[in-house]
Order: sequence, then C-alpha cells, then structure tokens
Amino acid sequence: KEQSLWKGTGLSLVETPGLSNPDAVVTKPEGEWYQSVGQGMGATLTVAAEQQGYTLSDRATFLARSLEGIDLEILVEGDSRMFNPYGVIAVNPELHPTVNTAGAEAFIEWITSVETQQLISQFGVAEFGQPLFVPDSAAWNAAK
Repeated sequence: KEQSLWKGTGLSLVETPGLSNPDAVVTKPEGEWYQSVGQGMGATLTVAAEQQGYTLSDRATFLARSLEGIDLEILVEGDSRMFNPYGVIAVNPELHPTVNTAGAEAFIEWITSVETQQLISQFGVAEFGQPLFVPDSAAWNAAK
C-alpha cells in the first residue's frame, strides 16, 4: 500500500531491491530528506518526533505513544487509501489436515459477531477518548 501512495505523490522516486526479497522492487522518494527507519511503528514515531519529521502511522500506535509523551500531531486523517482492515480466514483443512477447524470456525463466528464487534467499537475509548479499531464484520454492518 505504501508503494502505491508514493507513486501518486508526483515526487521524484527511486527503485531499490527489497530487503527481505531482493527480487522485489521497493519504490521510495529520492533525496536525503527521506528516511526508512526499518523498525516498528513505535520506533518510527519516536524518530519522527526527534527529527521533527512526518510519518504515516496507525492510530492505535500513535495514541498509545501520545500517552507516553511523544510530541506529534495528526495533520491528515480519514483518507480511504489509509484504511487498514484486519481480516480473519480459517486455514484450509484439506491442505493442512491437522488444524483445529472447529476452533477456527468458532473463533471466526465469535470475532465477527455483533456482540464482539460492539466490544471492538469501544476498545480504547475509556483510555484515549476514541476507539482504536473500527468494527466491519458483515453481521455488524447488517445490524446497523
């Protein structure tokens, strides 16, 4: 997703081999101003704050780090290109016969249920004043 965002910026870009897969091509902005931290989101937020820079971040990590005193503010939000959905898929038991298919199906039913989606919609509200995740299961959307 990040690669498509960079391509849409109009910036001068360079292509380099991927770190974990040298056959993959990674597109990034050209110039010394761009840094790839190469660590998790928390570390990236720390670097951005220390260098008074910009970064793309998920809201949950940003809010958690804000409680720890990181000095950054959200400048842009709500763009559909930044939507980062989580999904749940059971492993194919024909390809992996030792998996707990019944357990996987029970988990999927539970995590996508209206009751659990309601819990998800409230997760983080007490601590951060806003939810950390947005429920989006078919059952949740049908119940709205």
